[in-house]
Amino acid sequence: MLHLAIAIGLVLGLVVGLTASATGNELLLAIANGSAPFGAVFMNAIKMVVIPLIVSVIFTSIARLGDPRKLGRIGGQALAYYWLTLIPGIAIGMATMMFGLQFVGEITMPQTAAAEVPELQGFVAFLVSLVPSNPFAAASKGTLLPLIVFTALFAAATGTLAEERRERLISIADVASEALIKLVWWILYLAPIGVFGLTAPVTAKLGWGLVLSLGVFIICVFVGLVIFLVLVTLPLVYFVAGIGPIRYLKGTFGAVSVAVATTSTAAAIPVSLEESKTNLGVSKPIADLLIPLGASMHRPGSALFQGAAVVFLAHLY
Repeated sequence: MLHLAIAIGLVLGLVVGLTASATGNELLLAIANGSAPFGAVFMNAIKMVVIPLIVSVIFTSIARLGDPRKLGRIGGQALAYYWLTLIPGIAIGMATMMFGLQFVGEITMPQTAAAEVPELQGFVAFLVSLVPSNPFAAASKGTLLPLIVFTALFAAATGTLAEERRERLISIADVASEALIKLVWWILYLAPIGVFGLTAPVTAKLGWGLVLSLGVFIICVFVGLVIFLVLVTLPLVYFVAGIGPIRYLKGTFGAVSVAVATTSTAAAIPVSLEESKTNLGVSKPIADLLIPLGASMHRPGSALFQGAAVVFLAHLY
């Protein structure tokens, strides 16, 4: 029921924002712009919980494994899956955009001020950045990967301690994660209002003009995501995990609705943890380890988007 309410909040936000932009109605504009603080509070509340939740669940799952070799085997398989699924994501994004652009004429984009492009991080610099000099600073900046590396190493070291000491630390982290998940659900009860406050002001500001100009891009990315889901995700879920498409789609609807409404993978982590265990039967240690890791590294949808964006921008220029 909550997930349906979130979807309704998203649709209402889009309708109010676009209608306000198209008609210029002062009341609708006031509602759209006035709802922005609710969206900001909702996102701040989610971010407030995500970092400590990730640390506690990853620590618990790795420390319970005990044997560091198990961590290496599970983590290695997961990383291989994460990286291999990026390749079809990029290819599908580029292919759908190349196909869709054949059916449109000249695209007129609104004029915007030039932005300074930051220098791309090199591979060696990326590897160095994975080991944080200060894990608390990494947490305050919201950089998940270095924080996950520190947590994984700390948990692996904990797993080698004597059983009594190990269980003492695991028990503390386990109780903390349960309390944080409870807090997340309290926050999600306000999600319909928060999602409305995220979508209505943005769509009212952008308006129909930009939406229509980007229409082919939006459609191609959406079609590409559907193709990726049908050709890559669902077959892997069925043949590897033995979970049928209907069960998988119903079992992940809540996490998907939160991710779409907030445009934040991290915001969907708490719901993903809950749904993977209750709806899909994933064991607690595996879910607690791989879902936060996947939220940081497994971005095939983003890879598809980037592939489509490269082709789209090349077409414009």
